[in-house]
Amino acid sequence: MKTIIKVMAFTVVVLAMLGATGCRKHYINGDLDGQWQVLTIEYKSDGHTDNVKTSQVYYCFNLHTVNLRQSKASPGQIIGNMKYDKKTLTLEFPTAVDDPGQLSAWGMSATPTTFAVRHLSGDKLVMESDFAVISCRKF
Repeated sequence: MKTIIKVMAFTVVVLAMLGATGCRKHYINGDLDGQWQVLTIEYKSDGHTDNVKTSQVYYCFNLHTVNLRQSKASPGQIIGNMKYDKKTLTLEFPTAVDDPGQLSAWGMSATPTTFAVRHLSGDKLVMESDFAVISCRKF
């Protein structure tokens, strides 16, 4: 009888542990997920490079969404959808369709924008579109 109770108690504990972890969202994009601070934007049209570290411009990637934010003092953000396949990153901002110029602080000129991921590690991201090359650090 004691053996049956122990087996049942063990089964309940295992099922509870499996149930507790089943609903959590896990990172699906590897090193890409998280908040990235833009350091430089090199524009392809004229080769001009902006050092934007002081303006505090951020990309925040999580699951299938991207949030574009400027400094912590700025309450506004632009929320969009993303598709990531380890080599390319496509960002689309449905609310910015009427005025894609609002994306220029993040090195984009249109929505959707597709980036080639040139370098991605735990602390550095370099992505390139037909418009600009953007270098970021994990923040």
